[in-house]
Amino acid sequence: MEIAIIALAAVGVVFAGIVLSQAKPKVRAERVPGHPDIFELWNEGPGSAVIVHADVLSPGFPRGASISDALSAIPGLWVDERIIRDHGPWAKGAALEPLRRFEIRLPAATSLRIVYRADGALGTVATATMLVEGGH
Repeated sequence: MEIAIIALAAVGVVFAGIVLSQAKPKVRAERVPGHPDIFELWNEGPGSAVIVHADVLSPGFPRGASISDALSAIPGLWVDERIIRDHGPWAKGAALEPLRRFEIRLPAATSLRIVYRADGALGTVATATMLVEGGH
């Protein structure tokens, strides 16, 4: 009897892991062809992702700077305003809808760091960090 309960619990844990991994969003960034400093960023789904934090890394900001500070200090940097503002779709704390894209422009030696959490039916599934490195 005890062996059956342990086996059932093990199957339940494996099944839950498979379900949670399938629900985790896939946030992607790809260079726009012909433009080495422009990227498209989106959530492929199937789950939703919520931006927790976003900042910019560069030689002048090795520990990271707010996007607002970096925009005024780094020529050629551009980040879609939807990721900067604190309200509305794509804003920090708002869900990234699957397949909705936005662009960022990163000069050489500049990176955008985005921390997001994957939300599911049972709450937060995971937290992940994405680093998009600028043009080469």
